[in-house]
Amino acid sequence: MVKDENKIKEEMKEKVLEEFRKQGLRITKQRKLILDILLSHRFECKKAICCHVHQVDPTVGNATVYRMLQVLEQMGILCPEQSYEVHMEGKEPEKVCVILLKNQQKVILSQEEWESAFRDSLEKLGYRSQEIEKVII
Repeated sequence: MVKDENKIKEEMKEKVLEEFRKQGLRITKQRKLILDILLSHRFECKKAICCHVHQVDPTVGNATVYRMLQVLEQMGILCPEQSYEVHMEGKEPEKVCVILLKNQQKVILSQEEWESAFRDSLEKLGYRSQEIEKVII
């Protein structure tokens, strides 16, 4: 079990780093450290993440941590509405839908709310509820 979990964490880390490469972002020792910490723990706030990072490496500044968190949020890897936890394949996260409006306001729907919205929309288009097996996003 622990081996599988470690393998999943390493795979997720590689996927994040690959996304950094695609976007032309630098991969620094500090960013790798922050990512390792996020993959190993669950945090309720950014301040707790900063404190944990500083315990491991006091030379990492708060600005570095906050910028890294912002990048991960923009990539959709980190969702503060669910706590600061990296979403990994093989691990079932709480399913929510976050919609970012043009005015930067966020609309957050639970799994039941967004499934209901999809079903209502499909019914308005002429599909009956019993015809819908599942919604895959």
